[in-house]
Amino acid sequence: MAGCLVLLFLGFLSISGNADVSIDCGASGTYTEENSIVWIGDDGIFKNSESGVVRSSSTVSHVMSTLRVFTSL
Repeated sequence: MAGCLVLLFLGFLSISGNADVSIDCGASGTYTEENSIVWIGDDGIFKNSESGVVRSSSTVSHVMSTLRVFTSL
């Protein structure tokens, strides 16, 4: 149900043409990057999935450090 509401919301935004939506797969909250891009976490949108964190030896941005794994179709 929550997924349908988000898709409806995204559809409305695309019709209005006045806003960009950036979704961070695997993130649980909303945050703003240093270049003023607002990212919305997808936690709670998808069923049968798990979020994870990418471990890297180099520094990566927050949006590149999260992921979502779909456990079933």
